[in-house]
Amino acid sequence: MIKNKRGSLALVISVLSILAILLNSNPTFANEVSDSVDGVSVKLVAKKKHNIRKSFDPSSPILDNLVSSLQKGGSLPTANWNVKTQGAYNMQGSWGGGNYLYSNYNVTGHTFYPYYFFNEGLNDIRVSIKNSANGATLHSFVLERGYSYQYFLNMNSSTSRFYFEFYSQGDFVFSGYVTHQDV
Repeated sequence: MIKNKRGSLALVISVLSILAILLNSNPTFANEVSDSVDGVSVKLVAKKKHNIRKSFDPSSPILDNLVSSLQKGGSLPTANWNVKTQGAYNMQGSWGGGNYLYSNYNVTGHTFYPYYFFNEGLNDIRVSIKNSANGATLHSFVLERGYSYQYFLNMNSSTSRFYFEFYSQGDFVFSGYVTHQDV
């Protein structure tokens, strides 16, 4: 009888432990795949929570000197960045809330693009990937404050061009990159 009670107690404790872990966890949907317009597929491969400051001081950037070739702007891009021939395209920006911010370049040169963004600010950022030819949204996601996300974007042609659009109701700051990968 004592053996049965111990076995039952161990089972109850195990079930409660698993439930506590599941209820307190922040799930990462690493297998999330979403098909968007124009035959484009996107897969979330990593989501990570980071410790960030309570307030952003532009005179003391959080990722100072870690990102080179900083490119971003308030206008739609007209120039192209070929990640196959020019390498990774790095971005970093801070912008006023209620305003749209765009990558300075249309990205092209491959069909498979890993990209990564880190929200260093205190407000969530809506990140949209736009088709450069017609402005259609290919994929959009919310980059939560204090989180980094890594996605894989699969385009249907290496000559397709796209750009990134960033928007938040409040002031925002981020860094990231897009590159290419042979599959």
